[in-house]
Amino acid sequence: MLRVWGKLWNKQKIVQSYTAKDSASGDSLEVRVKRCLGEIVRQFDLPVPLWLTSNISDLTRFGSTKFNQDHFIESFPYQSLEIEIIEMDEDDKKAL
Repeated sequence: MLRVWGKLWNKQKIVQSYTAKDSASGDSLEVRVKRCLGEIVRQFDLPVPLWLTSNISDLTRFGSTKFNQDHFIESFPYQSLEIEIIEMDEDDKKAL
């Protein structure tokens, strides 16, 4: 099981958070994280941010990544959206 915690930040405070889960073990970790991100932005009623190579790098190195106004085509009324992997299977850990 993969669990991803999404947090909306505004003025250095978490204003909203949500934890998404994905149990489809046949897909790659990146696909599963993107699926969780889709669930998180639907929950927050936000557009899907652009996924850049820096996001993949941050997620691989730190287990978390941030999206700010530069990642959104539409207006983004928050400081940032952060996602963090809080639980993953052993197979997923090897994929990092």
